[in-house]
Amino acid sequence: MTKSQPRETDKDKLIDIIGQSHGTYSTSPPYERAKAELFVLCTEDLIKSIDNNSKTSHSLARKVFWLNIVLTSATVIGAVIAALNFFCPQ
Repeated sequence: MTKSQPRETDKDKLIDIIGQSHGTYSTSPPYERAKAELFVLCTEDLIKSIDNNSKTSHSLARKVFWLNIVLTSATVIGAVIAALNFFCPQ
């Protein structure tokens, strides 16, 4: 078995490696490895962003739900008071 090389986690370094080989239409192992690692890092960042947005969206949805409960309650109370004033004038 071959020992896997340590993974590069700095996108700027990966872009530099890809950029250095760009003009030569390289398919060298360092170029291909940098390209693959860059795709993986970008995908991981996208997944993290989606997770964060999902959590934020869920939190916002929960707040909107309770706001709707409060507004519905206030509307019902206001309708009951209006009906009582209409049907039972003082």
